[in-house]
Amino acid sequence: MRKGETKMVQRHLKRIGSLAAVFLLVINFISAEIKVYSSVDSRSIRKNTAFRIVLNVELIDEKADFDEEKIEFPEIENLEIRGKFTSSSTQISIVNFDKKKKNIYKITYQLIYRGDKEKISIPPIKTEIGGKIYRTDPITLNVGGDKAATGISENDREFFITPLISRKELTEYEKFNVKYFMYVKPGNQIRNIAPDKKMHFDSYISVQKYDVMDELQKNQNVNFEKTVLKGIEYYRLKLYEYDLVPEKTGSINIPEFDFRIAYQKKRSGRGDDFFDSFMQNSRVKESIVSTESKKVRINPLPDSDFDNFSNIVCDNLRVENKISSKKAVTGEGLTYRIILKGNFLSSLASPPEFKNTDNWQVYEPEVVEIPGGVEYKYLIIPEKVGDIKLPSESIIYYDTGEKKYKKLQMRDYSIEVSAGEEFAAEEGENQGKKPFKTGNIHYIRDASEVVDKYNPVYRNWWYKAGVFICLVLIALRIFKDYREKKYFTDEEYRRMVESSKMAKKYKRKVKDLKHQEFYLFAFNFLQKYFSNKLNLKGNFPTKNQIIEAIKNKINSGKLHPETVESIKEIFEELEKGKFSPETAENKKYINKKISEIINIFESEV
Repeated sequence: MRKGETKMVQRHLKRIGSLAAVFLLVINFISAEIKVYSSVDSRSIRKNTAFRIVLNVELIDEKADFDEEKIEFPEIENLEIRGKFTSSSTQISIVNFDKKKKNIYKITYQLIYRGDKEKISIPPIKTEIGGKIYRTDPITLNVGGDKAATGISENDREFFITPLISRKELTEYEKFNVKYFMYVKPGNQIRNIAPDKKMHFDSYISVQKYDVMDELQKNQNVNFEKTVLKGIEYYRLKLYEYDLVPEKTGSINIPEFDFRIAYQKKRSGRGDDFFDSFMQNSRVKESIVSTESKKVRINPLPDSDFDNFSNIVCDNLRVENKISSKKAVTGEGLTYRIILKGNFLSSLASPPEFKNTDNWQVYEPEVVEIPGGVEYKYLIIPEKVGDIKLPSESIIYYDTGEKKYKKLQMRDYSIEVSAGEEFAAEEGENQGKKPFKTGNIHYIRDASEVVDKYNPVYRNWWYKAGVFICLVLIALRIFKDYREKKYFTDEEYRRMVESSKMAKKYKRKVKDLKHQEFYLFAFNFLQKYFSNKLNLKGNFPTKNQIIEAIKNKINSGKLHPETVESIKEIFEELEKGKFSPETAENKKYINKKISEIINIFESEV
């Protein structure tokens, strides 16, 4: 190369180097900026339906602190802020061979729009950082229609929650029912669902009748039922059910509630088993779904001429009264039951007034809720001998069907009462003894009579034998644990026990896995199993670390040399299966080898 050409190349290289230096400086300058920007779930929202706007703040090696109190969210007509929550994280990156730390703050606003515009514009969100004002870009949103009665007019929704109310016009103190149903289109998997906050019904007395989470805890499963709404197929699930009694009159609302739903699109050919859920967590999304607010008309009760109104408002109340016996003895108790059945809230109802008389001593009733009503159990004790009538009781309630107050008279009872022993207690064997009243009357016996007839359980031979066997088993278990712990630290012993539990779970979980899923699951299982069993560092040691640890066990005489070769073969086949399933041995053969190794380690190590 000639001298002139050499100098030209050198000049070009210098220019390229200068440009590269300038480019790196620009990159470094840009990366050091404070970034403030906003994002939204979707540019299309629905009226009266919750959506979220997220304010993102990124501080890259900045000394200025971020103060959430200095954020100014714009005020927009008919736009409500339903909630706000903040999260933060830190990222470390290398830029131009220099380590950079980035602090990221996410402030999430939960919003609902209640206006009639088809488009709304969210002005810039402002915040002050280090004495400087930062603004986000404005956001324009398209507004769709309101949720109609059942909320199914919009065919593009994958799932929604709607309340079903039994009555929309009621009378004061009248009970009605509200159920919350979730509708899900086929092809979606619901991973979790929960109210954004505790469900509270203002202006109502509420009693929860059903909670889907309680059902899950009892049965470990809930069933979606198939249904078709306006030609669209859905799966329906009942989430909650409440009985409500209004405390006010006029037009009052059933409040709207927000629910957080974690969901994902179901992949074809996969079941909803444990492993499928474990592998697909990265694709789970979260959404906020709002129910609509419903109005209920509450009419006031008319004035009543009765003094002893029971606070029961329902259609067709039924009453029944029963006595435990039509014959009685003075001083001995009878059970008098009054049963009320109808659609009313039992906690609001007043028990029938059943007063003491010269003939009867009456105790406060026991209140028992029964299906469709309530039962009052009175203990009554006759005081006089003869043919004694029970007081004739009645109950006053408001009939919503006929829209008037009604008086229900209860059945009359005449009780034949004979003299009890307390009338002759001044002489005979009960002389000087007083009756002990606990419902039925019994005289207290001498202590010696009671002791002679009492035979406690611990005096029986079979009880003593059972206790002896239990103590022997406990002693053997303590001795076994002591022998095992003698050779290990507490942490080593804990990991050994944990590996044994893992071995039992492996055999149950591996049955339903597909081939490629099996290879990945089995590989990770063996890493963690040997990590605990051999007390290795970390949950996922390498294959070589595991082999080396097993060789040490062989040298100590605890394992046979062939064990190493078997484990090498298993790991090689599992690695093949993860990346090239067609070249690996079949699942059944490998699983058999793994089971054999587990049995060896559980019995020998």
